[in-house]
Amino acid sequence: AEAPETTMERSARPRPQRGAVPQVMTAQELERLVIALPEGHWTGAHVINGGLQPLPVGSTLDNASGAFYWQPGPGFLGRHELLFTSADGAVHGITVNIEPKSFTSERQ
Repeated sequence: AEAPETTMERSARPRPQRGAVPQVMTAQELERLVIALPEGHWTGAHVINGGLQPLPVGSTLDNASGAFYWQPGPGFLGRHELLFTSADGAVHGITVNIEPKSFTSERQ
């Protein structure tokens, strides 16, 4: 089986690339995240205060392909623990650190 990979893309329909699932990711608020888990049937949870809650608002998990998409909105700053479990018992825990969006001009 192929190892999963995480990508961060800005296109409207990012395509997940397979590779190693990271344990920690950092992104800016409003930046779209794509996490590609191995193919299979997956469920996901947002770990809050040690309990399992639904995945964050604005996120989508394609159970069959293992593609997780999330575009954290304003106010989703800080550390977010995500837990993904497959039907065959595989578990991937990922910490996503969301930082404030930088509005500095890229023009010089």
